[in-house]
Amino acid sequence: MEYRSDFIREPDIRAVYKVVDGFELPLWIYLPQGDFSNAETVLCIHGGSWETGIQEDFVFDGLHMRYQADYYSKMGKIGVAISYRSVKTGATIKDLAGDCRDALKYLADNFGFVDKEKVYLIGDSAGAQLCATLIRKDALSFKIRGAALCNPVSDLTIDKWKHAAPDSLEERAEFSPLNFAKEIDINCKILLMHGTKDNV
Repeated sequence: MEYRSDFIREPDIRAVYKVVDGFELPLWIYLPQGDFSNAETVLCIHGGSWETGIQEDFVFDGLHMRYQADYYSKMGKIGVAISYRSVKTGATIKDLAGDCRDALKYLADNFGFVDKEKVYLIGDSAGAQLCATLIRKDALSFKIRGAALCNPVSDLTIDKWKHAAPDSLEERAEFSPLNFAKEIDINCKILLMHGTKDNV
C-alpha cells in the first residue's frame, strides 16, 4: 500500500527517547492547533511483526502510525508516533516492550504539556501486542486511560511468532496477551478490534 505524502505534515517535535546498542529510538510529536493545555495524548505504536523497527541502515520516517498521530492532532489531541528496536538487531520481545515503556516514561517526564491522567494508546498487530504490555498493572508509574488494540498478536508461543524471542518460549509466553489478560488494569478502557479473516 502506498500513502499520499501530501496528506501528512512533518512532526512538530522530533526527539530521541533512548539510545541503546548504538540505536537512536525516535519519538515524533504532532501538536494540535490552538490551546492544547488540556488535550489528551495518544501514543501510536506501529506493527510489522516486530521486524520493522529501528535497525542497521534504517531511516525512520514515522511509518504508518505517523498518519494516526497527525490525525489525532487534527482532532485536538497530542499525537505521538514512536518506534522500537527490530528483533533483527538481536533484541527480543522483552526488550521491545521495555523500549515502548521507556518511550512513555520519556514522553511524560520531558514534555510538560502531556497530562499523565489523559494518555491513550493505539497499536496494530505487533504494535497492539506491545500496547497491551503497557496496560498491565504496575507497568508504569501512571495509568493509561484507554487503549485501542487493532488485530493484536495474542499468543506468541506459536511457531509463527518464534522470532520474537527465538531462544525462549518462556519469554514469549510471558509477553502473550492471552497469558497476562488477568493482569491488565481493569480501569483502562479497551477497544479490541479483530477481523474474522485475520490470522494473528
